[in-house]
Amino acid sequence: MEGEEQSFLEREGLACFADVMERSDCVAVKTVLPHRHVHSLELSDGRTVFIKRYFSIPWFQALRNLLSGGGWSSPARREWNALRVVNQLGIPTTTPLALGEESRGGLVRRAFVITWGVESDGSLETWMYRHLDGVPTRESVVAKRRFVERAAKFLRGMHEGGVNHRDFYLGHLLHRENGDGLWVVDFDRADVREHVPRRWRVKDVAALLASAAPRFVTRTDQLRFLRIYFGERRIDRAFVRDVVFRALRVRGRSRRKAELGVPNFHVND
Repeated sequence: MEGEEQSFLEREGLACFADVMERSDCVAVKTVLPHRHVHSLELSDGRTVFIKRYFSIPWFQALRNLLSGGGWSSPARREWNALRVVNQLGIPTTTPLALGEESRGGLVRRAFVITWGVESDGSLETWMYRHLDGVPTRESVVAKRRFVERAAKFLRGMHEGGVNHRDFYLGHLLHRENGDGLWVVDFDRADVREHVPRRWRVKDVAALLASAAPRFVTRTDQLRFLRIYFGERRIDRAFVRDVVFRALRVRGRSRRKAELGVPNFHVND
């Protein structure tokens, strides 16, 4: 960082690694886990940033990053790299502002990534329960169609641009109530490649399907998504079968976790 950006971060108290990791005047926006804190912070000029802080990054997570082509990197760096590419692709998402990593013994142990906030009304998951649970209005049906179309365009663009999300659930799509805005967020597991392998494309589409409560998603919605996702190509039926099979596995695994009392943040019934 240099110039105006460096001065801006210094003015906001975000230029020093220790200051960011120990910052306490933030608001939690996701469940606080021992190894990860996600907070929002209102700046002096009224704008908002999101700060993801990672503590005690496990060695096996670093190894997974290495094996998937991400090097000895942290989830913060994965998000930083993916967001830069996704922004270049023109897909609505957050804009990365700052990245920090602390290494010990050759491995990143603590890290953070700061991104600009987006003016959304919440996740698409929440929107569906608010507007589609019961008898949906004409306006909500029209808005859902726009959301389906945009989600398909975003995922096709990401895959064609070499990015697979690995966490493409409804909870990671932020919306505006009128259906005119949609953003993809949470890229801390994403991969950036020259070409996204079929298995990872299947997993991204399956994650989206699994996270949508079946009563909210019609066959027409699914077909509309597939037609946009495949574009001018013929819909690959084998691909669709694999997506459905994968989505059922995800839902089944989520039910078993729920029976054991393990909270599930992505799959709904």
